[in-house]
Amino acid sequence: MLELYAALITPFDESGKPSQTGFKELTTYLRNSGVRGFVVNGTTGLFPYLNLDERRKCIDYVLNESDKKDNVIVCVGHSNYNHIMELIEYCERKGVETILLPPPYYIKLSREEIIEFYKRVRSETSLKIIAYNIPQLTNNPLTPEIISVLASERLTDGVKDTSGVFQNFQKTIILTEKIKGFKRIIGDDYLTLTSLIIGGDGAILGSANIVPGLWVKLSNYLNSGGISKAVRLQKEACKIIDAMFLGSFPSAIYYMLKELKVNCGLPRFPLRRLSEEEIIYLKNILKSFNLDEIT
Repeated sequence: MLELYAALITPFDESGKPSQTGFKELTTYLRNSGVRGFVVNGTTGLFPYLNLDERRKCIDYVLNESDKKDNVIVCVGHSNYNHIMELIEYCERKGVETILLPPPYYIKLSREEIIEFYKRVRSETSLKIIAYNIPQLTNNPLTPEIISVLASERLTDGVKDTSGVFQNFQKTIILTEKIKGFKRIIGDDYLTLTSLIIGGDGAILGSANIVPGLWVKLSNYLNSGGISKAVRLQKEACKIIDAMFLGSFPSAIYYMLKELKVNCGLPRFPLRRLSEEEIIYLKNILKSFNLDEIT
């Protein structure tokens, strides 16, 4: 069974603080469409713009709205190792089972330093670790070779690849396909279908905030062998994915959710507000979908 997760945005209230009400609206909307996997404090959740206390509150808000049927993954990325461990310890206390962990960002690390980073984290927690490859933002790529080492030495339990380089994800699958239990998860919405067809185990998607039902249907078609129907849905999804990158990501998601009557506020500064023309464009994109069918 393919694993589907929404990379949750962080809802904000009128004062610009993470909103418990917004998280409730968002997770209820997703559950009603069949999505029961949630990633908290990821890139789509603007984690670099949140302080540690706010990130802890976001974890609480999602867990408070979740039950045993929900799968919650928490991103604990940070450039400061001590802060990473603070977040991991909080996850342990709260009963979180899986964390999403990018390498420390900004400073360029060597291959040996990256592997040593995951080795040290592994020695300090029993939580499941999903390595997070998003080199365009971390400046530290997790190459297929590095991921193979992390997998073979059991330093991580899976990888989320948001590099946008399909060949690397394909090579990662080949290098790790004999390692039992290691999860290969795609994080690039455009590459979802092709990545799942070649052996990916699941997807963590920003666009699942907007059209969760589309991805649920696509996953069901794949499980039942309906490839042609899944292809049609991936093509439809690309319209939403294109719109999702209007302005600075993930600003457009907030505006599209508002149009769908899911109020998550507005993105945090320094992300700019979208213009009236841009908002109209997003509304027209949503109107082009049969939302009753795919949400």
